[in-house]
Amino acid sequence: DNLVVATDGGNVEPDNAAKIVDLSVDGTNIYIAAKNGVWALSGPDNIFSLQQTRINKIIDDTISSRESIVATDSGLFIFGDNEVYWVNPKRKSGDNLSEFAPFVQKLVDDRIGDLYRRISLDSRKQAFVRYDKVNKLLYYFYPDATTNNKYNVSGAGQMYLVFDITTKAWTAPS
Repeated sequence: DNLVVATDGGNVEPDNAAKIVDLSVDGTNIYIAAKNGVWALSGPDNIFSLQQTRINKIIDDTISSRESIVATDSGLFIFGDNEVYWVNPKRKSGDNLSEFAPFVQKLVDDRIGDLYRRISLDSRKQAFVRYDKVNKLLYYFYPDATTNNKYNVSGAGQMYLVFDITTKAWTAPS
């Protein structure tokens, strides 16, 4: 008997996904970041099951960093090459709320957009994100491409941006 049962292993392949660079779990959802976007994987009624999966591409942006997703109490934050996204799986988008479609909001505004988009591809590939849970701050670390510096031995980047989740404000310390 070749029936698939819940305890069987398996694999899921997002349609047209390029190289996978990062994964994150938030509740019963799995988020797959690939070079050409982000997919949300869930099961029926937002319960994960390999017998019935739903997979939707939720972000159509290049993702270069292997550490581009960070989970917080407010949802996931995904640092793409052109935009920073906030994914809130508790809030749905679209007309049919029974279908899995997490709310995705873009966070790079005119003030920080030019600076964020000027970060070189080489720097974005080496970038990583950290979350300060106490102060509700996201830190995006990246090396300074103008000096060709890599990270120092402590792992900290030469440059960084800060996003305050509470106030929804960006800071670019000098």
